[in-house]
Amino acid sequence: MTGGRTPGNGPSTPVRRIPRAAPGIRAEGDADLQSSGKEPAWRGRIAREGDLAPERGSRRESKAEGRETPPGEDPARLAEELLAWYRVERRDLPWRGDRDPWSIWVSEVMLQQTRVEAVRERHPAFLERFPDPGSLAAGTEAEVLKAWEGLGYYRRARLLREGARRVQEDFGGRIPRDPDALASIPGIGPYTKGAILAIAFDLPEPAIDGNVERVVSRLLAIRTDPRKAPARKRIREFCEDLLRHGAPGDLVQALMELGALRCKPGTPLCPGCPWNRPCLGRREGIAGDLPRRPPRPRPHEVRTALFLVPGEGGLLARRLPASAINAGQWTLPGPGMPKAESPPGSWIRKNFGIRLEDCPRLGTFRHAITNHRIEVEVRVVPRSTGARLPGHRFLDPGGKAVWTTASRKALKIFADRYDRESSR
Repeated sequence: MTGGRTPGNGPSTPVRRIPRAAPGIRAEGDADLQSSGKEPAWRGRIAREGDLAPERGSRRESKAEGRETPPGEDPARLAEELLAWYRVERRDLPWRGDRDPWSIWVSEVMLQQTRVEAVRERHPAFLERFPDPGSLAAGTEAEVLKAWEGLGYYRRARLLREGARRVQEDFGGRIPRDPDALASIPGIGPYTKGAILAIAFDLPEPAIDGNVERVVSRLLAIRTDPRKAPARKRIREFCEDLLRHGAPGDLVQALMELGALRCKPGTPLCPGCPWNRPCLGRREGIAGDLPRRPPRPRPHEVRTALFLVPGEGGLLARRLPASAINAGQWTLPGPGMPKAESPPGSWIRKNFGIRLEDCPRLGTFRHAITNHRIEVEVRVVPRSTGARLPGHRFLDPGGKAVWTTASRKALKIFADRYDRESSR
């Protein structure tokens, strides 16, 4: 987390912080490890061959808890190695500048199913508009959705607003550090709860996401689905034990960072990983196959269209109902998505009395909603028969309305075409 905002949660909790790495310092790359045989820079005196490379198949237990750890390692050693790596390799992200629980909560919600780069851009602007739970609780839904624009999955923004209202009503605007109280807030599940408690309050509460599941599954060579009870229990116990041996907030972030930068899905980047040699999955040659999850269902392929219908100083649009995936947002007319009620040709003929061929095609784009992979045509209705679609009205596309992501893609295609033709 970066930045210097003062936590809006009462007196700050003393925390142990990792010093920022000096610019330009990073662990030696794969080529250095393979060609020179040198230790990565972050290891220093920590790694000793006798500690890190025990005889194959051996196990060692935590003296404190009697739990299984990787061969030849105890949790203290693993924590030390991981934190040394994190000091050097961690990314500079906006939410790593302080321990404000509101900033951390917002970042964790944004990062769910959204790329880090997209969140890096939107997080500071969102907090500038809504610097604390009280300001978000007081905001209208339209204001919140507009501030969330570009991140997708808008239900997260609604849940965040609902949670902020609960914090305002039940906790006087202060995010609680009590685990049970925090878990009672709408939108805060086990992972988000763990991230807030560990990073903001430095409490030893695991935050287990897909990155952490992957790292620990490979480290311990867990061959079963990490979402199933036995594996989930092993992963949680390992994380709980690890967090007893260092600053919990730093260790939680370091685990996530290791999964994002080194222990990636598919083929892990083992050289340069702080847990390279003690990793059971690597030693047994199965790291790339872990974690083992059931295959995902095949996505549904959908073809649909969005129509640009000009008139009365804007474009025809409708606001999606509460039951829709993107409830409250505006969409251009069309057969619908993720499921199309009819083929585009049938839909335009039924509603406007014209053929699909009469509507110039501006382009196509790919879109995804849940398990649907959607190909969307963008077409312009050149003339209206006077038909009025129920629930539709003309709307200025450049105004303050919050459009669905698919509609914004269609509007961009329209704007790009207009700009090209205007420049001729």
